[in-house]
Amino acid sequence: MGPSSHFLGSPSFPLLTPAMLSRMNWKLFLGTLLVIGHLIPAYCEPVPIAAVILSRHGARTPLFKDTKTFAEGNSELTIEGKNQLYERGQFLHDRWTLDAGNAMVGFADTYYQNQTYVRSSDTDRTINSAQSLLMSLYPPKPAQTLRLANGTTLAAPGSSDQQVPIHVVGQNEDIVLRGWFNCTKLDKHVSDLFASDAFKSTQAQHQTLLDALSPRFGRPLGLVDMWNVFDYLNTQRSYNASFQDLTADQWTELTALVNYLEYEKFKPGYGAANFLAEVIKELKASASPGATRKVTYFSGHYTTFVNFFGLTGLSTAVENLRAIPDYGSLLIFELLADAGKPERYVRVSFRNGQGAVQVLSLPGLSAMALLPDFVTRMQPLSAEGLDGWCNVCGNNENRGCDLRTAAFSATGSGESSSVKPIVAGFGGAAVGVTAAIIGAMIVHKYKRRKWLATEVLDVDRASQVSSTKQLLV
Repeated sequence: MGPSSHFLGSPSFPLLTPAMLSRMNWKLFLGTLLVIGHLIPAYCEPVPIAAVILSRHGARTPLFKDTKTFAEGNSELTIEGKNQLYERGQFLHDRWTLDAGNAMVGFADTYYQNQTYVRSSDTDRTINSAQSLLMSLYPPKPAQTLRLANGTTLAAPGSSDQQVPIHVVGQNEDIVLRGWFNCTKLDKHVSDLFASDAFKSTQAQHQTLLDALSPRFGRPLGLVDMWNVFDYLNTQRSYNASFQDLTADQWTELTALVNYLEYEKFKPGYGAANFLAEVIKELKASASPGATRKVTYFSGHYTTFVNFFGLTGLSTAVENLRAIPDYGSLLIFELLADAGKPERYVRVSFRNGQGAVQVLSLPGLSAMALLPDFVTRMQPLSAEGLDGWCNVCGNNENRGCDLRTAAFSATGSGESSSVKPIVAGFGGAAVGVTAAIIGAMIVHKYKRRKWLATEVLDVDRASQVSSTKQLLV
């Protein structure tokens, strides 16, 4: 067979011969080539094989926060907020199943226990947000049935919705999603910020707006009050038709002020060190041979976002990250792999509310960084477990750090990272028993089992106040 007898393929195995082409529709042929040309590059690029997600809860009722202690009142997700997180779940579902360049290898929108883990902050608004996102990430399936040994067939109760467990840790014990609470170094940073000349100068520059807003709350307002002022006015603006709105310029100025306040408060990043350690742990685990986990999902608050951006230097490098993320924002850590190659990569993306996806380049790393490089760069910024959190925050007084300190004192150790060997004899045995008892107290109190959303740990909310307006007045 001569060389002119084949068009595509080899002489022995022609894919398209001139005779075949003469019978083809040329438009169809060219269209096929375009489709092939579009698909080939997508499969040559690394694609996701697992992901870690952080979401901010959706729109909610007003939430008062103490300006110094961060203690907060009660708030609940609105229908708007539920719809926002439902859309975010649809976005992730379509990204990982329909988007040729981002489709996740092995992701199934049927819930499997070994493929998905969900953890929420212990608040109604974050738990309900997680439920809303999961409804669309794992959409309804035909009702499940189970055949018993005696031949009876049972159907799952209720509708065909998939039930995905949501794990929570009590607010006082949650150093991953609420790591900023009772953080001694953060409290001092905020106190120093409020007393600084730069802070006072910023307040003076915006005194006209503060004076205009003060009559609405029955008292003089300062820059320290801007979170509560903005949050109350913003929710009223959304849900109270009789609310007297501010001018466009006033809203712009108020938004800039609250973004400045929250960025300056949380930019040291103390509250995200343990969250970062969890991200590293999950990515490394998903990269190990035989790993089955596909999605690790954390449902939290804007403060974790702002702390993370500050901790990693992203907010210093990227101007739009020096602001409060919108309701329903997503921070996405995707583990990527190239077919047949051992390398694993990490891609970090941010979706502010319902906006476009913004791929982030962490300082010192490329937008698609090798996993070992990501770990090397990020691990020194992270903190593992209670010990790590106590050290990062300089806390020796509560949240378990006090028990840890007592245990070190009982063993005669002046170091917080380890306990020295117990000396022999009766005295040493007594110290050993004391340390064991205190250690057991820590384990009992701070290594609790994870609970489903319907079995949330009780939290002492006696110091929380339900009326935002009362506290603002």
